[in-house]
Amino acid sequence: MADRLAEQLIGRDIRLAIYHADLRGKHLQVDRAGDVIGYLDWGASEARFLPFVDLMHLVVHQRKQETDVPFGDAWRLVRDRATRKKNESAALSSYAESVGLDEADMAMLFDAYPLFVAGMAELNWDYTRPDWVARQFDL
Repeated sequence: MADRLAEQLIGRDIRLAIYHADLRGKHLQVDRAGDVIGYLDWGASEARFLPFVDLMHLVVHQRKQETDVPFGDAWRLVRDRATRKKNESAALSSYAESVGLDEADMAMLFDAYPLFVAGMAELNWDYTRPDWVARQFDL
């Protein structure tokens, strides 16, 4: 997975972004209108990372919470355009367009999602769980 992603990214001109690395609903503060007014828990953040990954994680995690399915199943539901909710598609497409990513770029990043989760976990957890990602994503 890492080799395939590297092959797809090398030589590309992609604008990097600040990476929260654990963006979930509980790490967002919103006002009554639903506008984001703050982000919490920056402990796993990185100053430069690929764009889109934080939003992808937020959407996947939200789907997991809403449907009470394993992480891997939520990822597959959101990765597949046919099973994405309208609001998920709108948010993902709008963000991708704003940073210059197309559908192929989104698919590439979705395919590598387990790799991003594993990387964040290994960098930030005090312990390692080598089989956790494999179990979560059925890999």
